[in-house]
Amino acid sequence: MILKIEAKAVNFMEESFEACEKIQTVFEGASSIPLTDGELLVYNQTNYSNENLSARIRVQIKGQEVKKFGENILTLLG
Repeated sequence: MILKIEAKAVNFMEESFEACEKIQTVFEGASSIPLTDGELLVYNQTNYSNENLSARIRVQIKGQEVKKFGENILTLLG
């Protein structure tokens, strides 16, 4: 069950960054890498080349199952 929740959290994050043309997600569901689930690659142009790579941000994604979202979820989701 925990892996399913974490997989949903990873999918949510990937979908959240789909509209960002200068950010590429590199997430590994159920990652065996300690303390990280992947990274965000930030480019200064929409061409994903090494020359345009501006930053690499390591991320750890946590998921939690809830019955009902709180009122603050709208702030998070935009």
